[in-house]
Amino acid sequence: MQLEAEAKKVVSVKRRNKFLLIGALAVVAVILLARPWSSSKSDTIKTAPVSGALATKPVIAIPKVPAPKTLQIKDLVVGKGTEVKKGGSVTVKYVGKAYSTGVEFDSNWEAGKEPFVVLPVGTAGVIKGWNEGLVGMRQGGRRMLTIPPDLAYGKQSPSTKIGPDETLVFVIDAIDVK
Repeated sequence: MQLEAEAKKVVSVKRRNKFLLIGALAVVAVILLARPWSSSKSDTIKTAPVSGALATKPVIAIPKVPAPKTLQIKDLVVGKGTEVKKGGSVTVKYVGKAYSTGVEFDSNWEAGKEPFVVLPVGTAGVIKGWNEGLVGMRQGGRRMLTIPPDLAYGKQSPSTKIGPDETLVFVIDAIDVK
């Protein structure tokens, strides 16, 4: 009698486990079907809604035209928060590429890298193009700076990935402005 009761319990537990497994598989299927699919990371970033843009590493496409001779500032996403002012501080995430080669030479989007603090804006220990180009940006914004050599590193490149007299392109996200 006791063996029959134990056998019924085992069958009941097996049925419950089977039901739970089927339910879990159904939940996974719904999640996967609801997820947007694309053929590559860059496709996902290009089609991401503006509201989620700051959560993804930007993709920089270098145009096939001669590099500009002056600082070019373009807001890709206009932030709604506090405005960056000279003397203030801004915490940023960024990607930098060399204009002539398209080679990424720096980024703090990789795992384990912290956002970068520019302080005080205008005279911070960064290239002149950043000190000038960050002013007016708003918290929550994404800005592209195309920086000519005279506002970057000039002939004194700090890296083998940046040639002398190189124009630089940065996409910068303003995470926090004070």
